[in-house]
Amino acid sequence: MVVSPAYPFATVMSFDETKQPFFNHIPLVTKKTASGFSFLGHVAKGNPQWKHFKRNPKVKVIINGPHTYITPKWYSLGRDVPTWNYAAIHIDGSTKLIDDFNGLVGILKTLTEKFESGTTNPWAFELPEDLLAPETLCSAIVGFEISVEKIDAKFKLSQNRTDTDKFSVIEGLANRDDDMSKAVLQLMKN
Repeated sequence: MVVSPAYPFATVMSFDETKQPFFNHIPLVTKKTASGFSFLGHVAKGNPQWKHFKRNPKVKVIINGPHTYITPKWYSLGRDVPTWNYAAIHIDGSTKLIDDFNGLVGILKTLTEKFESGTTNPWAFELPEDLLAPETLCSAIVGFEISVEKIDAKFKLSQNRTDTDKFSVIEGLANRDDDMSKAVLQLMKN
């Protein structure tokens, strides 16, 4: 599930100069590297997070996958409480700033190609006229690459329940129409 097309919107946590956590929600794409993969993204120059990356490159990335409410009515004992089933990934990494014109254009093209793919009439990447000058684009955004150092996958899919309860949750989720319940159902079936 690592930043799949279904879940590319990540929470990126950095630390400001007072060591307080700072959070941003940023679309990321993966890039294959010799040691595995990294993430590419960008923020507006007015966003202070890129300055955090510069001072302290260590970050945590959280990718929330499918999640849904689980009613206690699906449990055999009947004396349980509501809960939530989910999948998430926590990633520790280090950032490298990308602030040159060609590097920024490369990130923008990569993001565009990734998120336009699969559409019936994809938009072809093109810089707006007011951003064609390298100094203008470089004053507007800062790109970054996050090298992945550690991955922790977190899955809560009723694995602590009896087989009877798990099958009941699967049956209950199968009767729901929302996309998240369907995605959790698929994870539980797998």
